[in-house]
Amino acid sequence: MIDDRIVGMYDVRRWAERRGPQVALVMGGGPSIERDFQLVMDACDPALISVKQHAMIYLAGAEDMRADVCCFLEDPSTPGQEGLMTALLMSPTTWTVSPFDRWTNVRIDEPWWNGGFSSALAVWFACAAGFEQVLLAGMDCYQGGRKYWYERPGYSHSCLESSVEDNLRAWRPALENCPNAARIRAVSGPLVEVFGRWLP
Repeated sequence: MIDDRIVGMYDVRRWAERRGPQVALVMGGGPSIERDFQLVMDACDPALISVKQHAMIYLAGAEDMRADVCCFLEDPSTPGQEGLMTALLMSPTTWTVSPFDRWTNVRIDEPWWNGGFSSALAVWFACAAGFEQVLLAGMDCYQGGRKYWYERPGYSHSCLESSVEDNLRAWRPALENCPNAARIRAVSGPLVEVFGRWLP
């Protein structure tokens, strides 16, 4: 069980080393999450890293599982972040990684890549933790009619209207700013163009 103490990146690396199979699955909230998740779980037993609450909700409902880590840039106590706050309260054993001291279990004691979105922090964290493979699942870059795997009535954000090229442009700096970025692969979706496709 993970308690409320603050741990550093050194401790996180030790935790990652103890997991056995050195695979991290970074899970977004796109509609491909179910297919991507099953593909990876059929092949290995990864550490599960949720981007905000999206994958935490999926794992708790569809799989009766918990994320190992949740990464987010937003303050859960601010208006509009009620979903994130609820997910965190429902999963007290999940480590949190955030720039807010009040909301993080992990003290990031080294420079980190702030791409301006929570997925960037999650991918940087997985790379910095030393996983041999960092797989991206459920990251559809808000393309197509469905933006998330679940309904979010009333939710609006500029990201929902961004083009695929805008999204790819935002992700390309990961190749220079994440340690061991060559280990990143996308399970499906537009990010295959940036990171390459993961093959089981």
